[in-house]
Amino acid sequence: MLDMHVQILFFRLWYVFHSFMCTAKERTNEFEIHISNPQPFSWKRRILSTAESLDMGISTTDEAIIASKLKGNTLRVYWHLLRSSTGIVGVRETQRSLGFSSPALASYHLDKLSELGLVQKVRDEYQLAKTVNIGVLKQFSKIGTFLLPRYALYAAMFTTLLVFYVSQFRAINFYSVFGLIFGVLATGILWYEGLRIWRQRP
Repeated sequence: MLDMHVQILFFRLWYVFHSFMCTAKERTNEFEIHISNPQPFSWKRRILSTAESLDMGISTTDEAIIASKLKGNTLRVYWHLLRSSTGIVGVRETQRSLGFSSPALASYHLDKLSELGLVQKVRDEYQLAKTVNIGVLKQFSKIGTFLLPRYALYAAMFTTLLVFYVSQFRAINFYSVFGLIFGVLATGILWYEGLRIWRQRP
């Protein structure tokens, strides 16, 4: 009886996993189309985009503009700010942490983030003002001072369920074998995607 409940649980998780993968692929395609093929200017679209940006905490800065400028070392500096426990960093601290050749280079990228409205300069330090999920940042979740791939969190959950399923594995039949194969494949795919995204971190 317990095996049947575990198998039903795995079937439901398969549906959730499939829906999640399809949704993630659709969002990625929409973002790539938006960046590669910008639409003609429209006041209606502009107003809606601004309203959505305000809801997301992006202020009035267009998301596409931020995505085009938040790259390279600027993205590394922003990543460093996101990982900071206080959300406040200094120029020399940023230079030492990221291995920049001079404090002026760190200051340049911090000022660039300030112009985008993502950080706020307070005296000689820079404070994180807004959090945006753009590009590769969409694939990460912040837990304390850690930024982990979302796939890794799902992989950890599936790994736990797989271990539990194997520990309760009693009878060998079509459903039990199918549940085992599904669990192994889903866990492997999620860990692979999590590792792939982790390698893309700034």
